[in-house]
Amino acid sequence: MGDGKNYNLEEDISISKEAVDSENKSMKKYPWLISILYILVLYGWIGFVISGMKYFNLNKWLFLGFNIAFLMAFITLLTVQISRVLPEIRSGNIDYCIKRFLFFKYTILPSTLYFIFLALVIFVGGLSISILALVLPQMLFLAPFILMVAFILPPILLAISFIAALPGFVLAVGTVIISRKQKEMKLGSCVLHILLQFVPVVDLIDALYISLHYWNRAKKLAIITAVSAGILIVASIILHIIG
Repeated sequence: MGDGKNYNLEEDISISKEAVDSENKSMKKYPWLISILYILVLYGWIGFVISGMKYFNLNKWLFLGFNIAFLMAFITLLTVQISRVLPEIRSGNIDYCIKRFLFFKYTILPSTLYFIFLALVIFVGGLSISILALVLPQMLFLAPFILMVAFILPPILLAISFIAALPGFVLAVGTVIISRKQKEMKLGSCVLHILLQFVPVVDLIDALYISLHYWNRAKKLAIITAVSAGILIVASIILHIIG
């Protein structure tokens, strides 16, 4: 009887350990699922705003309702991302920080460039049209409104872009903080790396530099990025010559 009880006890302990291990594995996978879902919601929202009215024949209220749903999902996922990131930074989990901030840097970059391009188009276009409106008397009354749009809307778009990139930015800053503590990164370098995170494209290059120089990580990503950049530059030169 005693042996049977001991066997059952050991079996229960084994089962409980397996359950805990399974739960831990699912928790490790969970942040990746949330991160991927965050990216899908972001680009889904951008795509919906661009083509929703055109391809889905939605009325204004339905279009507004979908945008509110996207906004709520985006804010929820953003909050979850940030709340999940901060404890990992405090615990010095550099693997978590590097993997995820590189993930966000690569995946968010297209949306960042899109928002910057859109902001520039609106700003330059608004200024050009407002100047033209000043020349044409019949359009003179439109000039103040066009200027207002040109100066107000671009900063809003850039702010949205920064908010969308916030998880990657927080992770990058966290990586710098951990590098400061564990790899004795100089204070000046810390400040420089954090400032570079505000510059699109440069922030990705800087992220790869931090990963390689201080932690000897992301070698394959660095090679792929360098090759891709080289191909893009060569293609641009060829197209410019042909054009």
